[in-house]
Amino acid sequence: MDSADPVSYWEAIAHPRFGQKWSDAVDEELRSLAEISTRDYVGLEDVPAGVTPISSKWVFKTKQLPGGGIRYKARLVIGGFEQQAGVDFDVTFAPVANLQSLRMMLALAVVHDWEFKQMDVVTAFLNPKVDGDVYMALPQGIEVDKPQVCKLRKSLYGLKQASVSGMSILTTFSDLSVSSDASTVRLSFSRQAPP
Repeated sequence: MDSADPVSYWEAIAHPRFGQKWSDAVDEELRSLAEISTRDYVGLEDVPAGVTPISSKWVFKTKQLPGGGIRYKARLVIGGFEQQAGVDFDVTFAPVANLQSLRMMLALAVVHDWEFKQMDVVTAFLNPKVDGDVYMALPQGIEVDKPQVCKLRKSLYGLKQASVSGMSILTTFSDLSVSSDASTVRLSFSRQAPP
C-alpha cells in the first residue's frame, strides 16, 4: 500500500497506481448489490413531491489478507444522517448483547443440552426489505442517460432502519422474537419441549 485509503470516489479511481483496483472494487460492489436486488432506478418524476433523495457515498478500505496479499474493498453507504424520524423511519436501534444475558444463554444451553449455533451473515444489512419508500441519489460513478435516482428495495449500510430490518431477518431463521416500546427492545427465545 502506498498511502491511506481514498476518501472519495474520484480520488480512488484517479489513483495513479491503484485506480484500476479501486474501479474493479466499485464494479464488484455494484454487481453484488444488483444480484440481491437492492434498488431500482427510477426517473426524478417518480419521486413524490417534497421528498429529497438521500445522498450516498463510497467508502474504500484496503484489507490485509492472511496470505500477505491486499484486497481492495468498496462499500456503498447511504447518508442515513439525512433521514428524519417519523418521516423516513419510525423505529431504530442497534441490537447488542448484554454480557450477563449471553452468559445466561450459554449456561442454559449447557444445562439443557441445547444445540447452540453461531452464524455470520456477510450481507446482513443488505438482505432485509425496506419498509416504505426510500429514495437515494445516484452514487458517483454511475452514469445514466437521463436524470434518475435509486428507489431502495432492500436496506443499505448507513440506513437508520437497517438494524431493525436486519433483526427481522434474523428472527425468521431462529426461535427469536423481537418486541419494543418507546424505550425498550426485548428479545425472547422460545423453545418447545422435546416430545
